[in-house]
Amino acid sequence: MKTYFSLSVIARLVASVLLIWSLARHPYGYYTLLRWVVCGVAVYSAFISLSLEKMSWVWCLGIIALFFNPLVPIHLDKGTWAIIDVITAGIFIVSTFIIRSWDKPSKELSAATADKPSKELSEARNEIEALRKTVEEHQKQTFEIEQLRRDLASSEKEIKVVNENMPVKKNEDSDKTSKRILVVDDDPLGVDVIIEWLDSAGYICEGSLSANEALGKLQKRTFDLITTGIFMPGMDGREFIKTLRDREISTPVIVITGGGATIPICVEAMKNGANDFMAKPFEGQNLINTVGRILQIQSTS
Repeated sequence: MKTYFSLSVIARLVASVLLIWSLARHPYGYYTLLRWVVCGVAVYSAFISLSLEKMSWVWCLGIIALFFNPLVPIHLDKGTWAIIDVITAGIFIVSTFIIRSWDKPSKELSAATADKPSKELSEARNEIEALRKTVEEHQKQTFEIEQLRRDLASSEKEIKVVNENMPVKKNEDSDKTSKRILVVDDDPLGVDVIIEWLDSAGYICEGSLSANEALGKLQKRTFDLITTGIFMPGMDGREFIKTLRDREISTPVIVITGGGATIPICVEAMKNGANDFMAKPFEGQNLINTVGRILQIQSTS
């Protein structure tokens, strides 16, 4: 399109010069040549104007081409033709500057339009790549969680078998009456139920409704075993266990998990120093067996 505009500009300037020069006396052949040149330039310029969707210029240049049509010539007196020649030359000169001024924003718009799809495509590719990385990371985390669940399920089966094959003596064991157990949970009913189960097995139990209260009791006396929940207001079970180990309190801990505890949370509690965990619901005898097993391991270590 730039070549078309350049040719159109040159052609209109040449035609303008010929039109002005025609005001002098020339042979008849000159005016015939002038008709062909002006008509061709007008048609060519009208085509350029049409490509720019400037219909007013298309009509104006079309009328000029009609007046200077060499195939069906219009016969007017010399004075009238002189006026028409001057007006036509002025129109050619003015249209040269106007069409060039229209052409510049049109090219800028075309460049901006050409760049837009490439920018959108680049942004779309970046979004797809980010989404792919997110999906891969999610799949990796899912695989690790599933592997952890399988390992924990296998461990639970082994613990269950050990619990079933290691029955704990009840009140007949005189050593059991000296074992003190601290039950920690923010649920008073849950604390009472666990104390009732362990009392029936002959253990001496005390309850605490918060981790801070339990730490206060541990400063006053020693306990042989601690059971604790996970989710408690203030200091939760994981932080409670970590605090025990930081203070070098080696009392064994059993974590009692509720429905809201996930496997990663239980694993974190075990890493913080818990000796075992039990997921609700469970039978009282299972808890008694687990407590007995851990105390027996503790006494032999």
